[in-house]
Amino acid sequence: MRLLTACALLGYSTIALASPKPAPACKVRIQVAYLDRLGNLNQGIPERSQKDVEKRLGKLGDVCYAGDGNAGDLVMFIHTTPAVYHGHHVYTNTSNTSAAATSGDGSAAAAAASTTSTTAIPYSVDYSVFILDVELPLPDGTFKILHTVDQKGLYNTI
Repeated sequence: MRLLTACALLGYSTIALASPKPAPACKVRIQVAYLDRLGNLNQGIPERSQKDVEKRLGKLGDVCYAGDGNAGDLVMFIHTTPAVYHGHHVYTNTSNTSAAATSGDGSAAAAAASTTSTTAIPYSVDYSVFILDVELPLPDGTFKILHTVDQKGLYNTI
């Protein structure tokens, strides 16, 4: 009887260990909206990016994507503001000159000179500053901004 009970307990514990972890409960559902530079409002996450976003949110445990067309507890509202970078391209030019002379009596002389000039040419680049507002939807259809972060969209090019 003891052997049967021990086998039953062992079998139960093996099943319990082999069972996958239950998915964490979604406590906060987020929705995403993006307003582009032209004023077009895009709601939701593009289908090609949904799996990647859901995988990243899954690491947080209790945060999930509400899904297209569903209301979320929080709205991640992404928009841009224009900005201009003002900089200078610096160009350096180095010139070397040398001369040698020999007289009829066999004496010689030589001279060398080097000059360097630097020119700075101003330039400007238009870019966008991306702004993320974490918003709380209110019952009257408005939103309360809880937190705002930004990221400049100016990056080095290859």
